[in-house]
Amino acid sequence: IQDMNVIRKRLEVGKGGGLARAAAQQSSSTNMVSLILSDVLGDPLDLIASGPTVRDTSTAHNAWQLVQQHLIPKGLELPPKVLALLEQGSNSTDDNNDNDTTIHYGPTCLVGHNGLAVTRAADVAHELGYHPIVLGTQFQGEARDAATFLVSMAQHLQQQSPPSKYSMATKFPVALIAGGETTVTLPSDATQTGKGGRNQELALTAAVTMRQQRQASGLPPLRNIVVASVGTDGTDGPTDAAGAVVDGGTLARLGGDVTESLQHHDAYHYLEQVDPQGNSPLIRTGPTGTNVADIMM
Repeated sequence: IQDMNVIRKRLEVGKGGGLARAAAQQSSSTNMVSLILSDVLGDPLDLIASGPTVRDTSTAHNAWQLVQQHLIPKGLELPPKVLALLEQGSNSTDDNNDNDTTIHYGPTCLVGHNGLAVTRAADVAHELGYHPIVLGTQFQGEARDAATFLVSMAQHLQQQSPPSKYSMATKFPVALIAGGETTVTLPSDATQTGKGGRNQELALTAAVTMRQQRQASGLPPLRNIVVASVGTDGTDGPTDAAGAVVDGGTLARLGGDVTESLQHHDAYHYLEQVDPQGNSPLIRTGPTGTNVADIMM
């Protein structure tokens, strides 16, 4: 999203400080205060919503480099007018489009971000009797890799034998909590993909990983590790679910061909099944009215 927002600044006049500049043109005495809700990891003010009210730190040349890096090599086509506008930045000598030092951007207040959501999740976990361990708020990369990491961490905590007095003394039950925003790389042929989202794919991969690791050891599936991943906006991909929650017994309860579901990125249709008790792993909250990225635990 960070790279995409650098490109978006070159395509819309309101981004990259454009709203503040427009306000200053209306009146030199304009006072502006920005209340910012962040869904961008690390909370860089100039990239959240492409920074309409803060000074731009990127350049037109930066945007063109990103187009060359991400879009052109993958054969992704842009409308000719858009491509031509971005290509103008290839030879740009301007630092950015925001060199007017007379513009007063005003104070900013970060009213919501992923760190707040993760901290609140840890507070609730503690209230419920868990020992929360926050792993960070900048989880990125493929959803499947994140799932494998979380399961491995949980299994390590179960099996650890502290070698020295300097080891972390784990108090069970433990809640590992992380924030961030993973990705799912889809094939170029859209007909080969199903329905789902990054959180559902993470959860389904975690269920498969738990089963595979226990099968490799000759032991039954783990049932005392639970993995959940949700979008704080209540929507994960083009679905009505925010995410999903699974454990080591999820696949046995649901049955079906989970391998094919993962191959076709069709986590939703697998996870919408109900087990014999009438429960589905999908988490449905409906729209929450906010968006501060995802929470995994």
